Amino acid sequence: MISQGTHHAVFLPISSAVQLHMSHIYSHHFHEVANAFLLKYNVESRFCYTTIASSRQLDEDSFEIVRRMENTMSSKPVYERIIFNRGEQTVRGYTFEDDEAKAYVEGYVYKQGDGPNSGKTLYDMFLYKNPGLKKMLRFKLHNWGV
Repeated sequence: MISQGTHHAVFLPISSAVQLHMSHIYSHHFHEVANAFLLKYNVESRFCYTTIASSRQLDEDSFEIVRRMENTMSSKPVYERIIFNRGEQTVRGYTFEDDEAKAYVEGYVYKQGDGPNSGKTLYDMFLYKNPGLKKMLRFKLHNWGV
């Protein structure tokens, strides 16, 4: 259980059953994608509201923020734990549905490409739980700014 004020202290397990895996290669450098990711909720539509539930420094190279995302499509917020690691050049995110969550429902990672993908950013997203159409649309509409 994640109680008020302790969002940052509890890491939930990741299910081994992957329902969906998507990959993409961005033609932008990692630092550009990471910066855009940090700023993506600065300007929101009137249908969305995102707040930072907590933040903390994990070590000298990484920090974590937990975002609480709400939209007009639902009365329940969605939470997202995001870890930025400059040493590994990664942004990892884990989505959980509520304070009673027992496992993450989605995970993703943005990382600096190497070899033939040098100068590009690699993206992998894993969906661990079939969210059903209503929840999937709610979350995706929020990410799209609707």
